Amino acid sequence: MDPAQLKLLLSLLPKVPLIARVALLHVLHMSKSSQYLDLRSDIIVSVLRSYLQPTKLRSITSTQKLANRDGGVKGRIWVSTYASLVPETDVRDALAGAIQSLRTPDTPEIDLRLPDIVPVEAEWTGYRAAATDEERPPQIGEKEKYEKLQKEVTSPLTVLYFHGGAYYLLDPSSHRPVTKKIAKLTGGRVYSVRYRLAPQNPFPAALLDALISYLTLLYPPSDAYHQPVDPRHIVVAGDSAGGNLSLALLQLLLELRRQNRKIRWHGEERDIPLPGGLALNSPWLDITQSSASWDANRDFDYLPAAEAYAKYNPPPCKAWPSNPHERLFMQTTTFWRTHW
Repeated sequence: MDPAQLKLLLSLLPKVPLIARVALLHVLHMSKSSQYLDLRSDIIVSVLRSYLQPTKLRSITSTQKLANRDGGVKGRIWVSTYASLVPETDVRDALAGAIQSLRTPDTPEIDLRLPDIVPVEAEWTGYRAAATDEERPPQIGEKEKYEKLQKEVTSPLTVLYFHGGAYYLLDPSSHRPVTKKIAKLTGGRVYSVRYRLAPQNPFPAALLDALISYLTLLYPPSDAYHQPVDPRHIVVAGDSAGGNLSLALLQLLLELRRQNRKIRWHGEERDIPLPGGLALNSPWLDITQSSASWDANRDFDYLPAAEAYAKYNPPPCKAWPSNPHERLFMQTTTFWRTHW
């Protein structure tokens, strides 16, 4: 047994009573979930839910540090990191205009604190067929890694990927098993974006980073490793919060097209085409958690119920409470964040 398997086994030992209870209720058909899930799925969902239950008070900063650790690159995967050059401010102006256009005639102008425009980092990811499970990448530059990645690509598909994590956790490094599998199955490559996380970078920072990443694929800056990507060959994908960000990006692109808006991008006025498609894995669509399905399907969801998080008050840290303080305002037709 290797160290990773031993560590997993030891972490599951405290869950043995839970596993036994879930298994017994399932076999006796006494649990609601047993009507719809097989035994294996029922146990996995229950164990995951127990791990995610917010019982231990941990600050947001420490939670991020724990969840966002990079275990390094090894195995059948190519990873080449690239950070896009900072473009002109027009990309942010276009985003702000699209958000303001969501207002209804009876609502005031949205008090929007716009984020800085920064280099947006992403991981080019591809499948490395000849590597062993424990093999580390060669000690070469990022561009050279991309070139080796590109030699193994057999499809024109480029997946623009946004990771999940409730908008405040995780990273492209945590989703390398997912992006590697996508690259293997499609024969294409994945551009996995390291978008900015909340609460340090509240809305619309992540959406701005998503738009910049999409434009980077279409219209590569002068130092980019790749050639321009045909929008018909781009699939925007994501899981959980990343699925939400994928749809938010699509809505933004649609609104910019409705406005016949072009964006000045590294010295050129650029059109805003639509991507070839979307591929979403369990997207987090109802961020307000107000739909009836949150209650109706809670027995089948590995995420704890919303009220468990409502009672959770993390200890203060450098990231939270925010400075300036954040406050949410909700109306029947609008939902936005402002600060006080």
